Amino acid sequence: MVAPLPLPPSMRKAALKLLALGSLVLLLALAVARGRPALVAAGPATAARAEPARPPADRLPPGVFAPLLVRESAAAIGLTDEQLGALHELERAHADELQAIHERSAPLAPEVAAAFETERIDETALAPVIEALLDEERAARRAGLLLLIRTRNLLTPEQQKALRAIAEELVW
Repeated sequence: MVAPLPLPPSMRKAALKLLALGSLVLLLALAVARGRPALVAAGPATAARAEPARPPADRLPPGVFAPLLVRESAAAIGLTDEQLGALHELERAHADELQAIHERSAPLAPEVAAAFETERIDETALAPVIEALLDEERAARRAGLLLLIRTRNLLTPEQQKALRAIAEELVW
C-alpha cells in the first residue's frame, strides 16, 4: 500500500483551505447544473421558501470523492495497487502544484499589505499585483477541482457505487 503524501506543516492548512474552496466552487457548479435555484433577494418570505443552491457545507455531493476517502476505503472498494499508486501520484502532483502557487503568490502579498499602510492606495499601480494574486487563486481552485475529477476518474463504476454507499454512511 502506498503511504499518504506528506505535506509540510506550513502547507497543510493552506492546502485544506484551497481544497475546501475548490469543493465549494464545485458544489455551486453542480447545483447550477442540476437546475436548483439559488436563494433570491425578492424578500424574506420568498428567500425562506427557496431551495438552497448547494448541499449543506459539511457534505460533498454524491459522486465527489476526496482522495483521503478513496485511500481510506481502498480495501472496501477493491482499489488495486495500480490505482493506489496513481492516486498517490495525483496527490504528489497536486501538492507540488500548490507549492508552486504558494511560491509565486508569496512575494505578492507583502506588496498588497504595504499598499494598505499608505494614506492613499494607487489602484492603477496595484492592479497588476491584484490580477497576479487572482490568477494564482484561480490556479489553486483549478488544481483542487482537477484533483477531485482525476480521483474520481481513477475509479471503476463499481468502485464509485461502493464509495457512494460508504460516503452516505459517513458524516463529512
